[in-house]
Amino acid sequence: MTNLRRNLGARIRQLRKVNRWTQEELAEKADMDYKYLGAIERGEKNLTLTNIERIAKGLGIEVYQLFLFSLKGVQPEERITEVKIKDLLKMCNDKEKRFLLQTMQGFTELRAV
Repeated sequence: MTNLRRNLGARIRQLRKVNRWTQEELAEKADMDYKYLGAIERGEKNLTLTNIERIAKGLGIEVYQLFLFSLKGVQPEERITEVKIKDLLKMCNDKEKRFLLQTMQGFTELRAV
């Protein structure tokens, strides 16, 4: 089993668990069999580009985000959240970014109360 296959499988499992989905739930969203998805997560199966794309779509992320893992292991949940926020911000114009900033500031002020 190659490190890439194992790391990709671990990354898919991590992203699935961040969403609190079972293998069956992600498999349904990705239009594939849950047993096949389980084998992917264990690093037992070679993936086609089509299946990589299906899994990314099922997770609601871009394909490249499946490969955001380091040589020392997959990223912690906090890093995934940061990456997702940065990706979303890239799609926003300045007005939308200011609105989001104000919303986040208001939220942190409410938390402090």
